Amino acid sequence: IKAEGQRFRRDLSVMRQLVPTRNEVPALLEQVSTAARRVGLDLGDVQPEPVVQGAHFDVHRYRIGLAGDYHAIARFLTNVGSLTRIVAPINLQLSPSQKTLPRVLPRDHRLLEARLQIQTYVARTAAPQ
Repeated sequence: IKAEGQRFRRDLSVMRQLVPTRNEVPALLEQVSTAARRVGLDLGDVQPEPVVQGAHFDVHRYRIGLAGDYHAIARFLTNVGSLTRIVAPINLQLSPSQKTLPRVLPRDHRLLEARLQIQTYVARTAAPQ
């Protein structure tokens, strides 16, 4: 029973890291922005969406846009996937961009606009009594 209790304690510790019990969304958005800057992209048009309340977790979603080549967008998604919190990019839409970037892309790279949502979860806790 002690070993099982220790395993549950470790599992709970991991869950608290992935899905914290308090809302840390502003810091999370900064981490997502840093993930974009690390690959030379800038987040644009960050729009919060209504919070979806659940029995155990609240879902926080943001609609974001960015422009870059296919490989930079893929590296951005990889960076977001490696954050210490669960952040799920969903509903990704890619389209050719009419914008130009200050840097020159290689001939075989095309500038794309990416529109997507990111969602994260915040654990609900019982109100203190």
